[in-house]
Amino acid sequence: VNHICSATHQESRVKNKFVVDIRRSDLPEHEVDAHDAIKRNFEGKQDYPTFADAVNNRKKIMKDLEGKLLKMLTPPGINIYKQVELYLKYKPLIPQEFWTDPLYKKPLKHIVDAVKKEKKDRKVFREDL
Repeated sequence: VNHICSATHQESRVKNKFVVDIRRSDLPEHEVDAHDAIKRNFEGKQDYPTFADAVNNRKKIMKDLEGKLLKMLTPPGINIYKQVELYLKYKPLIPQEFWTDPLYKKPLKHIVDAVKKEKKDRKVFREDL
């Protein structure tokens, strides 16, 4: 069974305890049940003698673990249709000083060809309808 859970950081938090509201749906007949959720552990806690010491050094722990646990994500880039549209339709409209912006660079030939082929295929498909 799926449930809707909500907990706001500021209102639901008391020290390391959160009050989590759980309900089956937003319908009025489904009541909200409040549950206490206690965070008992976190990465880096084991390096300190007491839980209070670990909590007080949480910012340092997070900074130290940043490179170990977080990985850099590579953005997927701009959709090929948008690349062609930005170059052909928008670049002529913007001031020349911004033409060197990577958004408006000329797409590779195979990308332009693929977009043109797709547009032709769509046109043929619409005409056949």
